[in-house]
Amino acid sequence: MNTGGNRFTMADLRQALAAAGIGNPRTLLASGNLVVEAPADGAAIERVIEERFGLRLAVMTRTSDEIVAVLTGSPFAKIATDGAKHFAAFAAQTIDESSVAATLSGDWGEERWAVRGRELYLWLPGGMGRSPLAAAMAKPPFGPTVTVRNLNTIEKLARMVE
Repeated sequence: MNTGGNRFTMADLRQALAAAGIGNPRTLLASGNLVVEAPADGAAIERVIEERFGLRLAVMTRTSDEIVAVLTGSPFAKIATDGAKHFAAFAAQTIDESSVAATLSGDWGEERWAVRGRELYLWLPGGMGRSPLAAAMAKPPFGPTVTVRNLNTIEKLARMVE
């Protein structure tokens, strides 16, 4: 989920989700990485967060197979040498590549992007913090329905769902 800078503890989130009947909620780090057992959908998790914490947050869900596919399907696997600088932006719906191309047109030097379904892959060899490409992602069509994770974190999530 995209926490949007809102702060609440992951322990409180796990407790609220379990109380709502969402199976075996587990979190990774304190930044909105959540693993639950099916059946659970993003809308149900969003409702719990709004009811318990008073926050309207976008929750993007992926199955365990989809998480693994994000790892194995990166178009930058051969050039991305550091999982901390290799990212996937998760969207709620299929990403319109032509809209992204219009927003991200230009020369990004060594930085790269590619759309695959509901993910936008990024290779930012200088990191996210000073990346012009990452800054450009703050413009539409991006926004609260996208959340970004580096591939190191995605790999940890994939191990959690094995």
